[in-house]
Amino acid sequence: MVTETVQVDAVAVQVDTSTSTLKEIVDRARIAELPLNSRDAARLTTLVVGPSFFTFDAIAQKNFYIAERYKLQFRVEVFNPFNRVELGDPEVNASNSNFGRIRTSNPNYTPRSIQLGFRLDF
Repeated sequence: MVTETVQVDAVAVQVDTSTSTLKEIVDRARIAELPLNSRDAARLTTLVVGPSFFTFDAIAQKNFYIAERYKLQFRVEVFNPFNRVELGDPEVNASNSNFGRIRTSNPNYTPRSIQLGFRLDF
């Protein structure tokens, strides 16, 4: 059995929450030096990790040969076959009563859809 004791003698840095001015922890020069590609540094504080986005589509096809010269192809395409709902981002406005709640679906979400098709090659 191995036991180890670590003692840390230090004072934690206190963050001044009484004002919104930038102090010693984050200074304006360091923010100005960030490689933001002309994006607004203040918007970095509103970045939110939302739910993941997952898509799954399925295609099945069957070829039927008619004589030597003709081929009939039947296709079934199913988009979002499990009808999984994709949620949007949570509300980030702290003054909103829905703060932190997800009230929308992802704009890229599409409900289940099925497409049937025939193709005749000759």
